[in-house]
Amino acid sequence: MHDKPTEPKITPPNGPRDVDLITTRNLLASDDDLDRAYGEAYHERCYVVEGLVDGIEMTAVGKLDDAEAIEKEYDIDEIDISTLHIIDAFVLGARPGIGATRAERVRDGLRQVLEVRTQLEPDED
Repeated sequence: MHDKPTEPKITPPNGPRDVDLITTRNLLASDDDLDRAYGEAYHERCYVVEGLVDGIEMTAVGKLDDAEAIEKEYDIDEIDISTLHIIDAFVLGARPGIGATRAERVRDGLRQVLEVRTQLEPDED
């Protein structure tokens, strides 16, 4: 039986923008693998959106910095990440996560975000 896409057991009060250090540490220390995966994403200033597309469970992981850049560029008060549909997250540049479990999908999406971030950062040689 598939678990339905929902937030992890420990959630920040107002979505990923309000994740503080204590919440992130609690997620990372959780016994629940999904909580830990979300904690890893939040630690990297990323958001996670889970949803169904044509009956397929999907996960998108994106950078909060990208959402904030779009807000600034288009003079938007705030993109409410907690209300995004999975397709909206992809439009904002989130990466799709692949895996057998929700936690695996979160980690795969995060891995992709971090790879892109590394490729875009200038070498410090």
